[in-house]
Amino acid sequence: MDRNRFPREDTFFADIGKIAAGVFIGALAAMFAYEGVSALRAEYALNQLAQQAQQAMRADRERMRVEQESRAARQQQQQAQAQALQDARDLAQRLQRDREQRRANAWADYYRPSPPCLVDSATMACANEYMAAHKRFDAQYKDR
Repeated sequence: MDRNRFPREDTFFADIGKIAAGVFIGALAAMFAYEGVSALRAEYALNQLAQQAQQAMRADRERMRVEQESRAARQQQQQAQAQALQDARDLAQRLQRDREQRRANAWADYYRPSPPCLVDSATMACANEYMAAHKRFDAQYKDR
């Protein structure tokens, strides 16, 4: 029989060792590739989280800025309203004082006591004369 027809046993085990080494190296390469892909995915996820956090911080800053501007505008509007109200009150008081002053001046121009009342204004006749003149003045007076 020819011994060359069958491979030698020592080459058979060597071939199995080579195949096992190849499978082992391939498994290591696959594992490293998987670890690399996992690392890239983790890095990508972290980058996305960081971007989302930055966007949330920007949105919070913008919201706070808008709220602050809104508060400032409301406060300014309230101050303007308070100032307008105070100005209106001041004007109303000034106009009232002016009306009272015009009325007092008109009364002083209108009423001239009689000569006996210039001497003694505490008499009943002088008081009646004063009241009658005041009633006539009130009936006639119209503020301009």
